[in-house]
Amino acid sequence: MTREEAHLLVMKAGGVPKTSVTKKTNLLVFGQQEAYALRPGAKFSNKMEKAMALIESGASLEVVDEETFLQMINSPEGFES
Repeated sequence: MTREEAHLLVMKAGGVPKTSVTKKTNLLVFGQQEAYALRPGAKFSNKMEKAMALIESGASLEVVDEETFLQMINSPEGFES
C-alpha cells in the first residue's frame, strides 16, 4: 500500500493523517522498509526513532505494521481495537 492509499483509509475512518511524528501522534504505521532495520546494526527511520523516544517518555503512541493497520481499519471497532 502506498502512503497516499493509507492516508485515504485513515480519512475514511475519521482520522487525520500526518506526515510527521509529534507528541500528538497516536498511531504510526510502519511499512516493509522498517522490517530490514530489525537486523543487528541496522538503524530505524527518523520517524520510528522519534516514535520510540516519545513512547519512552510516556506518550500514548502505538506503532503497528501494515497488516495490523489494515485489520484495525476493517474491524467493526475501527481504531479502538
